[in-house]
Amino acid sequence: MTNKEYYDFVVKQASDASNSSFDTKLMTTAFGLAGESGEVADQLKKVFFQGRKFDKDLFLNELGDILWYVVYGCHTMDVSLEDLMEINYKKLSNRYKSGKFTVEESENREI
Repeated sequence: MTNKEYYDFVVKQASDASNSSFDTKLMTTAFGLAGESGEVADQLKKVFFQGRKFDKDLFLNELGDILWYVVYGCHTMDVSLEDLMEINYKKLSNRYKSGKFTVEESENREI
């Protein structure tokens, strides 16, 4: 599946939301991301603190749900997933001049 195919899938799946206001779409994106990120964190909490076995399929399913909300947010902002990747690439390339994460560059940054 390509980025565009998945993007189109999300847009079609969320088509009932097309009548929603911009604010409602932004809230859906933010609250959806928070909820799904919480599910990822909850899964890892149970692994690291409650002795549950790591479930790769569950983890990937939750990451997929996060991806859905990221794409929905892109659609709301009228940008492609590729545009978002480029925006993030430029930001992180500017921040980490060495080409990889360093604590020093992370703590001494403009953005």
